[in-house]
Amino acid sequence: MTTTEAIAVIANPSKPQWRKAIQAIERECAEPPAVITTTVDDPGAGVARQAIADGAQRLVVCGGDGTVREVAAGAAGSGIPVGVVPIGTANIFARNIHLAPRALAANAARAVHGEARALDLGWATLHTADGGERRLPFLVLAGIGNDAATVLGTRAIIKSRVGWLAYFESGARHLLHRPIPMEVALDDEPARQVQAWSVLAANCPRVPPGILVFPGADPTNGRLETLVASVRWPHQWAAVAAQGLRMPVRASALRYAACSRLRVTPSRPVPVQVDGDAVEGVTSLTVTIDPASVRIVAGSQRPSAWPSRVGARAAAGRPRGPVSGAGRTSVGEVVGPSR
Repeated sequence: MTTTEAIAVIANPSKPQWRKAIQAIERECAEPPAVITTTVDDPGAGVARQAIADGAQRLVVCGGDGTVREVAAGAAGSGIPVGVVPIGTANIFARNIHLAPRALAANAARAVHGEARALDLGWATLHTADGGERRLPFLVLAGIGNDAATVLGTRAIIKSRVGWLAYFESGARHLLHRPIPMEVALDDEPARQVQAWSVLAANCPRVPPGILVFPGADPTNGRLETLVASVRWPHQWAAVAAQGLRMPVRASALRYAACSRLRVTPSRPVPVQVDGDAVEGVTSLTVTIDPASVRIVAGSQRPSAWPSRVGARAAAGRPRGPVSGAGRTSVGEVVGPSR
């Protein structure tokens, strides 16, 4: 089956599989699609907007998480469906929407022919020590502190050889870094002081290789799932790891809440990461969510598969709306015993 829809393919030419991805997409089209490559100056948002202005009825993005989030931002609010052919390193978002990164032909077919669904798009506004301001989109998560330092410290040579496993090598070097004093505010609540290894806001529940870190996150509910990780001692990481593997362990160092806006001010400039791309020297971070703003072709259309059953069960059983520090729950209280 081929499509007669006007399709624009937006590809990141730095990825080794980009030409093969385009060939797989072309086999699904009755007419050759327009092919646009990203650049350092325009990593995807600008070319996506231009493609839509030129008459594209569907966008198909070939790249990693950075390219996908940029194209999603460019398509936000347009109603134009966006198909995803993941060819990056971590492919965090693709895994969250049930796409298998190695299934090139299947992903191309789904990207061209699949039904799109409205998903939320996150935005991270950050100020840097040099006086700069940036507003960056994300589909999976934004984080400030040692989580971002882990991303920043991932060695390119290792990443090129072992893919997303490179993040674990960097993570191991950052596990015992001290918590950072930060001021955190959710929605209209008063700011509170925390000592945090990292503060994160998630739109999707999982990180590579499919570990459930944000059990209440759902990219269709118009909310952010926030996490304050206050890990101080080595033994606390064992509980965190066990919880991520769905073992019945309470990880008291993890504190969750739901909100529409998160504001974080660290005591000193620290890194921020959005979907695996890091920015150094950040002095403040504001995270917001734009509900149902981008139409994405997901890997599964079965309601029971989106969000994950574990995440849906957790979200159904936990309080929503503004919460005080005393009312926050640990990840063990959110997920409960494994089944």
